[in-house]
Amino acid sequence: MGKDWTKEELVQASKAMMANGQMGYEEFCEMLADGVFDTDNSEVAAETSETEVHS
Repeated sequence: MGKDWTKEELVQASKAMMANGQMGYEEFCEMLADGVFDTDNSEVAAETSETEVHS
């Protein structure tokens, strides 16, 4: 089940994410386009795993 987000909803969600110390929507899209989340990119994946915060 999915939802199509409006630009305003994405902006608001991104601001809330950044306020909580997470990457915002734009940063996420840039990293996704750069291949950061590819499983072949183990160096970046290791760095990401070290900085994850679990609540």
